[in-house]
Amino acid sequence: MSEMIRSWENGSPERARELHTQLFPVMRALFIETNPIPIKAAMAYLKLCREEMRLPLVPMGADARKKLFGALKACPLLKKSNG
Repeated sequence: MSEMIRSWENGSPERARELHTQLFPVMRALFIETNPIPIKAAMAYLKLCREEMRLPLVPMGADARKKLFGALKACPLLKKSNG
């Protein structure tokens, strides 16, 4: 995300657009359910935290989780950074 903003600010709108296109499916998937449920699920998927919720929050539903994880798996930027 920061590279996308820097690209725009440094006069490289083509690179910013390319990054936006790669990130957009993940950004959309992060709003499938109420915040912070999807971001916690994504961070747990990336092994950055545990997916723990306090009531009234509950874990993501199976369909939403499938969409979110699909977007994460398909994101070329995450593949590059997480091997």
